[in-house]
Amino acid sequence: MGNENEEQTVGEIIKETIEHNPNHYIKIEIFGKRLRPCARCFGQWIGILISLIITSPFWLGFIYVDNFMLIFVISWLFVFPAIIDWSTTKLGFRKGNNNIRFLTGYLFGTGIIIYLLVLPTNMVFKIVTFAIYEIIFHMIRRYHGLKHYHLKK
Repeated sequence: MGNENEEQTVGEIIKETIEHNPNHYIKIEIFGKRLRPCARCFGQWIGILISLIITSPFWLGFIYVDNFMLIFVISWLFVFPAIIDWSTTKLGFRKGNNNIRFLTGYLFGTGIIIYLLVLPTNMVFKIVTFAIYEIIFHMIRRYHGLKHYHLKK
């Protein structure tokens, strides 16, 4: 026990992934198991799931919108609240709370689905631009984490 060389079960890996933020979690119970998922991430996944259903007429081809700029702007309008919430709390301008984190995560998840599944352009463009955004975001997050925990050399 406690040996770093022990292999983790898939369930343990999933639990660590879901419960990665010990300060910003919400308490939920699923099938008798108590989880403490990150509030923003949980909101994001709920937003993704609900948006998959709501936007299905678009990505199934029943409705087509040919206005790239309109869909692009709409997708980013959903994403910006999460960026602003995260940035302002990380920079110390204000204190966050889990209700706001969940809501902005939900909007973020919705924006992701609109961007990836409704935006009228090819999937390669969407995936590459989304990947660039994710890399930049995680670099900023990692830099802040290293600085916050005094790990930066």
